[in-house]
Amino acid sequence: MDIRTGDHGEVEVINYILKALGLLSGHLVEVGAWDGKLHSNIYHLIQAGWSGTLIEIDPEKFKALEKNMESFDVKCVCAGVSLAPGHSINDFTPEDFDLFSLDIDGNDYWVWKDLEHNPAVVIVEYNSNWEGETTVPYDLNHQWDGSQFFGASAKALYRLAESKGYDLVGFVKYRNLFFVRKDINTLPVMEVSDLDRCLQYPHHREMLEVQKAQLVHDPHLRKLHLGCGSTHLPGFVNIDLRWLPGVDEIADIRYLHSRDYPPMSADLIYASHILEHFSRWEYKSALARWYDILKVGGVLRLAVPDFDALVDHYQDTGELSDIRGLLYGGQDYKENRHHWCWNFDSMKADLEELGFRDVRRWDWRDTEHAHIDDVSQAYLPHLDKDVGRLVSLNVEATR
Repeated sequence: MDIRTGDHGEVEVINYILKALGLLSGHLVEVGAWDGKLHSNIYHLIQAGWSGTLIEIDPEKFKALEKNMESFDVKCVCAGVSLAPGHSINDFTPEDFDLFSLDIDGNDYWVWKDLEHNPAVVIVEYNSNWEGETTVPYDLNHQWDGSQFFGASAKALYRLAESKGYDLVGFVKYRNLFFVRKDINTLPVMEVSDLDRCLQYPHHREMLEVQKAQLVHDPHLRKLHLGCGSTHLPGFVNIDLRWLPGVDEIADIRYLHSRDYPPMSADLIYASHILEHFSRWEYKSALARWYDILKVGGVLRLAVPDFDALVDHYQDTGELSDIRGLLYGGQDYKENRHHWCWNFDSMKADLEELGFRDVRRWDWRDTEHAHIDDVSQAYLPHLDKDVGRLVSLNVEATR
């Protein structure tokens, strides 16, 4: 039997894998359990004597789940799984278990990524509409609307599995992928080139344009958004000194402790209108720290007030009030003051002095966060992006 063709059902594939591994009993965890029977990947295992932890967020489905599991060795949990403290998948699972089944039509990628345990077998629903490495952004309140905007693509889950030490051994067309931990796998494996067989598009209703703009591409890349304020970028680790809505981690971005942000660990660092808040004695040490965190070939993406553009605007209009905020900061809280300024040449010199190469301008329209209006899109007159003057100096450099 070749479970790499996608032509077999879930129960058949699961039984084949477990028999090949000699795993005939154990403990399983399922997230998105419904009533424990309907569309279940693992009910037949529970009937065969497996113990389990079944998690379901919907109260009505949970009532049915409890009733259906009364005679089995199963712990039922009514909860939503997220990345929030106390609600992480790791808060609900035992320290050791054998099989993990995940189908929540939303944050599937992020929940599996967050899982600290390494069960022998992992079953994850995938989104067959997407060809590349794509997932919905992490959203605590995500609810599937019946469209293509759910879950993650086969290639995104394949890449995540590789990083966690799993082989892809089979799939059920347009529904589930099956992974086995590499150190115990005895089955033939699927390669990334095989994943085109998993596709079927369009398989669901078309997404809204705003949903398309929110998709996270290449989620395996580690991208840091430094000094994010309340601007949350999907697919980034959003870091700020203050706890605000949209902030993922609290840290002083001038220093970023190596315990949490080790050398050569980030693919992209984005800092929009934050560098000018550091003194003339601090900003270079911050840039040096960010250089250290980037992988070789990683990209530093900066946005700061463009001194040349501000001077040009003042000379053309004589309106000093237009440029004061960008020159001196909002000054509405302690850290919101500007201490330094650059034009392209001075920024290029600073970055090259620290070892960066290929210093160039970047266009906000070509980024994965183009749909989010942050200060890298600052124009004068305000918001006139068609004929106004861009007054943000947007510079990228490569380590």
